[in-house]
Amino acid sequence: MFKRTLNKLETKTTNNNKLNPNKADTLETVPTKKINPLIYGSELFANSTGFAVNQNIATPINYVIGPNDELSLIVYGVQQFSSNLTVTKEGKVNIDNVGQVKVSGLTIEAATNVIKNQLAKTAYPSIRSGESKLSLTLNDIRTIQVTVIGAMKSGTMNVSSLSNVLTVLTESGGPNEIGSYRNIEIIRDNNVFKTIDLYQFMRNGDQSQIVGLKDNDIVRVPPYTNRIELKGQVKRPGIFELKGQETFSTYLQYAGGFDDTAYTALVKVIQKNDKEKAVKDLTAANFTSYIPQGGDVVKRLYCRRYGNQQRGEHKHRTKDEDATHRRRALLLQVGLGAVFADLLAELEDLQPTNERRVQEQRQRERCQRRHDNAKRWISQDVQEREFRHERI
Repeated sequence: MFKRTLNKLETKTTNNNKLNPNKADTLETVPTKKINPLIYGSELFANSTGFAVNQNIATPINYVIGPNDELSLIVYGVQQFSSNLTVTKEGKVNIDNVGQVKVSGLTIEAATNVIKNQLAKTAYPSIRSGESKLSLTLNDIRTIQVTVIGAMKSGTMNVSSLSNVLTVLTESGGPNEIGSYRNIEIIRDNNVFKTIDLYQFMRNGDQSQIVGLKDNDIVRVPPYTNRIELKGQVKRPGIFELKGQETFSTYLQYAGGFDDTAYTALVKVIQKNDKEKAVKDLTAANFTSYIPQGGDVVKRLYCRRYGNQQRGEHKHRTKDEDATHRRRALLLQVGLGAVFADLLAELEDLQPTNERRVQEQRQRERCQRRHDNAKRWISQDVQEREFRHERI
């Protein structure tokens, strides 16, 4: 009896815990806001750890030394010496028998040459003759503080000094829903140091867009200016940000080009103005000259094929379907536009075929016969009632 009661109490406690999870569990299940996957470039930030800094790498020669960095200095050859040097707040390192050498603000390569010359002039003359060699590497990576504005998780964060603009944006969740991917600013000493265009990195792998950060840098993601949307038969439908005088062909390359089912001779462009929307055809000859406007929606048309002759696949067409196909081809040849041709084809698809016309005619005849029979029955019933009334 006691065991049954205890089991009931344990079961009740477990159910209460399921119904009322603790605060930590509740916080873990809160969904985080995600970037619209249709935005071109959003896949860079889909994985928050996709661009984490690898600290187990060789020291980059363009790494800029700063306060609190720990350097490893090794002299080998005829003369030997090794020491761990910590960069002071003043940007200097203290070397035994040599003195203080300023290295802050220098790259690893430049600092190596400065220290090498200083050692050769003082306690290590064999370096000058080449009998001894010198090695300077980064022993411990310092932490820097940067501020991110306009990201999904904006704020100030402490990151590795090896971090660049892409790793910091990844840790902050990427640009927010109105953030630009093409005009990201790195502000250093109250001036815009560089403007980043992630489209160039994604399309061409341009490493010049991936800039290393310094302490107290600000990464600012401004709102986008204009966007267009590409729909239909392209390999990567999505939303693309406009910049400069880029033509439609450039954005078509961003989208990966047409797929195999696309009608490539022209596209349909839906534009909006202050009062209404306008639809126009953009032919392939104008792809390299047309500059899209903000808010444009570009649709690729589906190529309506009744069979793939290369594969030997054919679909039987009725006489009505064949006539519709010929009329649409004629409209395309005279230049009335694929949009109008598709619209006419869809309207003609709604028109009844000969077989359906026959069925509808038969249905009307059946309904008429039922109506005539009902009138005849009603008339006979009325006549019978009048006859009975006269006899009475």
